Amino acid sequence: QPHAWQQQQQQGPPSLPRRASLPYDHEQNSAAADAFVRIILVMPGAMELLPTNVKEQLRTPQILHQLCCSFRTSSSCLDGLSALWGLANCTLLVAGDYTTLVPEDASQRARRILQGPPMISNPQVAFAYAHAACALLQRCRASPFAQSLVQSAVNMGTTGEASCKGGDASSPSSSSIAAAKAKAQRTEGPGHVGVGLGGGSCVQHPQSISSAGGVGGFGGIGGMGSAGGMESWGRAVCSLWPLAQRSFLLQLLNQLLAPDNHASGAGSRDQVGAPGAVLYSGLYGGVLQLIQGVDKQLRAQEHPLASEVPSLLSALAFAPGILPSMWKWLATNVGLPLEAPKGATRGLDIAALWPGYSGLNQGHALVLGLFCKLYNHLLMVLDDGEFYEEHGPKPGTGPGPRATAANAKGSNLSLSQVRAIVTSLNSLVFHTHLPRALPAKQQQQHHHHHRDQQGEHHKQMIISAVAACGEDATAMLTEAAPLLLRSLYERDARGRASAATQLKGEGH
Repeated sequence: QPHAWQQQQQQGPPSLPRRASLPYDHEQNSAAADAFVRIILVMPGAMELLPTNVKEQLRTPQILHQLCCSFRTSSSCLDGLSALWGLANCTLLVAGDYTTLVPEDASQRARRILQGPPMISNPQVAFAYAHAACALLQRCRASPFAQSLVQSAVNMGTTGEASCKGGDASSPSSSSIAAAKAKAQRTEGPGHVGVGLGGGSCVQHPQSISSAGGVGGFGGIGGMGSAGGMESWGRAVCSLWPLAQRSFLLQLLNQLLAPDNHASGAGSRDQVGAPGAVLYSGLYGGVLQLIQGVDKQLRAQEHPLASEVPSLLSALAFAPGILPSMWKWLATNVGLPLEAPKGATRGLDIAALWPGYSGLNQGHALVLGLFCKLYNHLLMVLDDGEFYEEHGPKPGTGPGPRATAANAKGSNLSLSQVRAIVTSLNSLVFHTHLPRALPAKQQQQHHHHHRDQQGEHHKQMIISAVAACGEDATAMLTEAAPLLLRSLYERDARGRASAATQLKGEGH
């Protein structure tokens, strides 16, 4: 009524303390966060369209934690590409503000750098983000087109150089693309993405017009075989660039491995960083496989987006402290030796690896597989001087901020740790073909340890992390472990031959 309206205008809006004193309703806030995620934050480029003040509000720790939980619970309602865009928007949300550096040379592409510490400096947000990212990645990889992309990356690694040039041997076949289109049209219709809102209702997002001027169905699998569909997947993958930022990946690992961070309620102090390392390996292992497949298809089409695909593998391999932290976690949780003396003659057969690949816990196999993949990639770049003298890349090399000799100390694997790695891989590969049963006492201790340490929330995180990399948790390990063992053996043989030549030249 006019009189009541005039009184309200005279009183003015309620003050901030009065609004903040309203009771907090967890169910209503969860429902609002779920709706915001399913309607807004799965749209292509949603984080680029939100106003700055809205981003600031979303990045407060309480709201950000709730949004990450909503991403995880809403992942089952998303299709492949919408889940990938959800992962990209969630990553941009927790990464914080960034700045774009435009080079003077027009032939070089612009670089994006995070301005401050990411929002994952909060341990609760870090665990919630990692769990949500693995759930979204799991849903994305369930898409038939994503499976064909990952398979093309696997073929690229197994068929050699010919497949890297975009040959038919490694590209998704026409039958797989047709099957993907048919499935999408049966489930969601062409060119649309169905995002469930609960209760059987869905919102249909229309096709999006890309910035390159082409129309590409970003939803479902419809149109994925076309250039527009591949461009939509490429843009979503390029939006994952914060994952390759050194400040982001190091901060995330530190929070997930910190023994005092029990925000996930997933373990005790006896199991350091569990299941944080498993979540970290599931996230980065699954994204690596997807990026390799998308990058291969974009390069085969000579698409300009190929130059914007993040170099995630190099960023992880060159990041200081990543490999030592992962190996320390493996030594603590799996029972591997942290170091091995130079003249050791005992303990070279690691009992924890007697059953081979099949005897490893799925989470342990995932972490060890990513470790082998990263270390093998690093060895392809290191020369003998860096390997034996610096024990890793020289300060200031690799992507990311420049390191100095002072902070580089302790960030690389020592030679005693490398000997322990060789010993463990030798036992693992050997006993995979000639398995050996664990003693009865060790079997009881192993079973009792895992039964006590793994709570229900712990198991859910490990399941999500393993599913983010595919159905088989040991697939990455079975591929990368023999390659790393051979690389280390060749490096050792080359070092021995060089030492013998040097002694012979000196007349000894």
